[in-house]
Amino acid sequence: VLAWGAGDIEAYLSFYTKARSPRDDMNRSQWEASRRQRVSPDRDVEINLKLESLGIGDSGLFDVVFRQEYISPNYQDNVRKRLFLLREADGLKIWKEEVLP
Repeated sequence: VLAWGAGDIEAYLSFYTKARSPRDDMNRSQWEASRRQRVSPDRDVEINLKLESLGIGDSGLFDVVFRQEYISPNYQDNVRKRLFLLREADGLKIWKEEVLP
């Protein structure tokens, strides 16, 4: 969240696995290009998270559910999200993310 809020795109991307796109509706290069357009030090954003649950599944993926509040001068939202985290050699990486109903 700190990297996202600060607009540090390289640090932001480093939290995601390079093995796949975290979204099912686009491939990794499309997703990365969309993030590079949206994560920038020129953007004034505030991101607040509230953890709802944390667990680990039989597959070894960590399952994290939280509420995310995003505030910028042009856009605001408040959504529930789920991240699936995968352990890689250099630590936990986001393998998949989704917005929950």
